Amino acid sequence: MARTGITYDQVAAAADALVAGSSKPTLKAVREKLGNTGSPNTIHMHLQKWEAQRPLPPQAEAGMPPAIARAVLDELERVKAGAQAELLERLDDALRTAEELARSGQQLESEISDLREQLAELTTERDRLAGQNTEQQKELERLQGVIAQERQAAETARVDLAQARLKTEAAEAEAATLRSERQDQLARGEAERTARVDAERGLAAANASLEELRRQVQQLQAQHAGAERERNELRERLDKERDQHAETRKQLATESARAGAAQERATDLQQREEALRAELAAVRAQQTPALAGGASAKEKPGKK
Repeated sequence: MARTGITYDQVAAAADALVAGSSKPTLKAVREKLGNTGSPNTIHMHLQKWEAQRPLPPQAEAGMPPAIARAVLDELERVKAGAQAELLERLDDALRTAEELARSGQQLESEISDLREQLAELTTERDRLAGQNTEQQKELERLQGVIAQERQAAETARVDLAQARLKTEAAEAEAATLRSERQDQLARGEAERTARVDAERGLAAANASLEELRRQVQQLQAQHAGAERERNELRERLDKERDQHAETRKQLATESARAGAAQERATDLQQREEALRAELAAVRAQQTPALAGGASAKEKPGKK
């Protein structure tokens, strides 16, 4: 819901109250009377309208006796002098109001300059985060390639391990066959001793081959375990990189929102600055005729 601004009736009531209390209805005094609320530009506009609608002093009627006419003329001169003094006071008030508006404009210019610097810093930070995001994306792609290679190596290791197991089973079957043949040869007796010795030699060779196969299997199992560990480490690193990448995207979105809000505020402040400058030019334009009128009024009593 839009906020209601200060109305003319509120400004007029505050100015009348100040005049009734023998105080000058200046911009600062009226704003304090309103509780330090309202835009100075709006109050100044309503205050000018109030001053324009104030009643003028009464004029002397024609056809009066000379004594009365003289007294009326003297009173008119006195009122005229008071009006001139009042015009000078109004001029001073207008100058003070212009100074206040100028100070307000300078403050707005300072705020606009600060906002522009903040916007430049936010733009630089946004570009830096965008560069980091690109580097992190490249690193993520590289890690994905490494993981794919490790997966292929692990699959190869599994195939090699399966083949080694098959060889081990074949060697164990062959060893079992040799043991059976050896038992048969022992049962045949002393006559088959030479053949039994040969079988024992073959069994020893088979056992040696079996041990070698077992050693190879153990090496493959160790390599497979190492590959599993490396793959787990790579998965952990990839999860961390993904979390960091998500956090970076979140920070980038926040900084972009802040930059947009700062840009909107800078635009609003620039519009307010242009309005203030236009009003200040109007005040100065109004001051020039008032100064000329005041000078003319001061010259008339001297000529008389």
